Amino acid sequence: MRGRKLYVLCPPHDYPLITARGSSADEGGTTREARFDPLDAALRARRTREGLRVYATVLRPGETLVCPDSWWHYAVSLSPSITLMCN
Repeated sequence: MRGRKLYVLCPPHDYPLITARGSSADEGGTTREARFDPLDAALRARRTREGLRVYATVLRPGETLVCPDSWWHYAVSLSPSITLMCN
């Protein structure tokens, strides 16, 4: 609605490179605690060499992102913003 926001997504089959096992909804939990900081350039480079697929985009006012079910995501505001989200 206002501002810019960075979104980073990774597919579910790449979870072993992002998170600890046993905490996803598929495994009886509700969340996954990430061991991956997409803003850490060295870590991101190492994980992509290991096969992690990282998709990123910057959303601006009026744009929408549809995140597929079970995809890991990270979001950070790049400017003061107002965001509308729906799960």
